[in-house]
Amino acid sequence: MVTEILQFLIHNHNMKQLSTKEDMLKIISKRYENYFPEIFCKAFEKTDDTFAVEHKCASEEDIWKILKKKQIYPVKKHFISGELWKLLTQDLVRLKYQEYRQVTNSDPPSYEFLWSP
Repeated sequence: MVTEILQFLIHNHNMKQLSTKEDMLKIISKRYENYFPEIFCKAFEKTDDTFAVEHKCASEEDIWKILKKKQIYPVKKHFISGELWKLLTQDLVRLKYQEYRQVTNSDPPSYEFLWSP
């Protein structure tokens, strides 16, 4: 399973396409779905080691939790980054540094940030 996920990740990287969890779950059988986090981590370790590729991906909720601990709030203007909400959800998206999208089948809707290829 690790090899199949690794091949998928490499293919998407070469095609400059994003890799989603939903797509990877289609590759592994239902029987191994519960082991997905382990399979995914092992595949990522191999891409990190072999190709010097660093992967980062975070939920919007996690981003705001981290920033809140640093007393940085989405609607408050920050002295360095300005309006952080706009920077993260619009400016960096427009410049194609990241994607900001709704998590598939999330109810209530939740969003995630994905670094672009």
